[in-house]
Order: sequence, then C-alpha cells, then structure tokens
Amino acid sequence: MLDDVHDEASGLLARLWKLPAQVQRVVASHHDLGKDPEPVSAALVVAEQLVWEAGAGIEPPPPDANPMSLATPEPPSEGVDVNWTGMVEQARRELGMDDLAFGAARAEAFALVGQIGKQNS
Repeated sequence: MLDDVHDEASGLLARLWKLPAQVQRVVASHHDLGKDPEPVSAALVVAEQLVWEAGAGIEPPPPDANPMSLATPEPPSEGVDVNWTGMVEQARRELGMDDLAFGAARAEAFALVGQIGKQNS
C-alpha cells in the first residue's frame, strides 16, 4: 500500500512543509520520468538505485552488490522506492551518465554508505 501512495504522500508533505514549488513537483512525481523529465527527478531515480545497491535503501540490497560492478542489478518487482531497470537507464540518459560515470557514482555511493554506517556504529 505504501508503495502505491508514497509519491502522493511525499508531495503532500512537501506542500505542508512549504518547501519550494520545484521540490514539491519533484517529490510528488519522482517515479514518473514521463515525456519531459525533470533532471532532478532523474537524479533521484539514480540516487535511489545506488543507495539500494549500497545497502542503505528500504529494500535489502541485491545479493551480488558490488561497488566496482558495471552491471545494473534488477531491483525487486515490488517495494518502496524501487525503480525498474528501464527507468534507471532512462534517468541515466537524461543525465548523460555513461557506464563509466555511473560506475564511478556507484563506487562513491558504496563509500559514502560505508562511512555513514561506521559513524552510526
């Protein structure tokens, strides 16, 4: 149920918190890249993917998670803040991220999640 309404709920909270209009738009539609995607939405899709892979998402990371991988693992078919691989690829295209840039971002995400984990333990 939460997966079905979290975009809408995010937008509602952004409005209630009086966040800037652009932030409200992005969080209310962050899983819908559509015909004219916002670069910020595309960046959020990529960030969600990398955070999930690095083990800091809501869903458990893929069993073969690897910071040096150039392959994008398929996320679970259901769950909060998961994006099917086609959406991740579309977001990468929108941001102009080739395999090398995405791999570098993946390695950085794993390093950051590891640092945060060490600080919290």
